[in-house]
Amino acid sequence: MSKQGQISVFTAILLSMNVMVGTGILFSPSIMAAKAGNASFLAWPLTALIFLPAVFGVSQISKLIPETGGVYIYSTKILGRFAGFVTGMLSIVGYTLATATVVSALRIAMAQNFPTVIMFQSPVAFGIMAIASICMFNLISTQAFGKIQGPATIVKLIPIFLLIAFLPLITRRWLPIVAPDAMSLPSSLTLAIFSYFGFEYACNIGHHLPNKRDISKVIFLAFGGTALIYTLFHFGLLQL
Repeated sequence: MSKQGQISVFTAILLSMNVMVGTGILFSPSIMAAKAGNASFLAWPLTALIFLPAVFGVSQISKLIPETGGVYIYSTKILGRFAGFVTGMLSIVGYTLATATVVSALRIAMAQNFPTVIMFQSPVAFGIMAIASICMFNLISTQAFGKIQGPATIVKLIPIFLLIAFLPLITRRWLPIVAPDAMSLPSSLTLAIFSYFGFEYACNIGHHLPNKRDISKVIFLAFGGTALIYTLFHFGLLQL
């Protein structure tokens, strides 16, 4: 592949993190806190540990099969065409439902904060705008999209990093975790699991990296960075 079609490892990490960092910031913390109280922030590192075998497995497979297509190609090469078909269908259905959930949550949040904007009050109008935007972004090349998405991801992370940076100033002497909160922690894991989906995104853009074997590095760094951001951000919200 020519250098014009390549993206850097740093850009790939930002693109991968941008896929994951969303629902865990937008609406998961409040629901998780309602379920598990002060213990809810522990769901992020706990879920990351649960995900770790899958993350490690995908990262290793990406080294063995450095080809375009992600988990669809991996399933096809290792388990056969039918397994690849099932994996592809599940990915399409899963990501479609996940996107619809995120778009719906975003509309609700925007409608609550900007009640006078008609676009946010109409699910149909907002949905059409979201679909049109997604279609438009998919028409952009990965390299060009990376130039847009990289800075956009950094801008999106700035307020998150600010909250994390001010943690020493707002942190209480201790955050009491009572037994009922700890016992309710498993009930908040599902939202954390949902928020981590997309860690394998790097496999879909790995062919744009100068060295395809860097996919595993991108997967681990993006996943680890996202887990750290989610944990510290949620902990910071509990301190407010």
